[in-house]
Amino acid sequence: KKVTMPKSFKSDSGHSCFKCSLKANEGYLYPLERSFFFVHKPPTHIRFEEIQGVGFARVRMDSEVNRTFDLDILMRNGITISFNSINRKEYSSLYNFIMSKGLKVLNFEANSK
Repeated sequence: KKVTMPKSFKSDSGHSCFKCSLKANEGYLYPLERSFFFVHKPPTHIRFEEIQGVGFARVRMDSEVNRTFDLDILMRNGITISFNSINRKEYSSLYNFIMSKGLKVLNFEANSK
């Protein structure tokens, strides 16, 4: 299948992606029109139709301690893919994007410490 160009997502700094980590590998996550695409190692393509829900961890906006948050993607096959160390400034634009795509937002916060 074709991977489409980023259109509707803009990061806090005006880019079509933002820096984060997948496992121990730093790279860029591109929220696309029908999928997420992580670029560097390992390149990871996640189609929205394969996603059961997404969750945000370590988001507390009133905390000065956490400058980053995590995006956890629960796949329909039961696997969870976690993108870590996302700059907290990206939260609003990412949350609005996820809501506009009709993805279900789950609460993983209770399970993360």
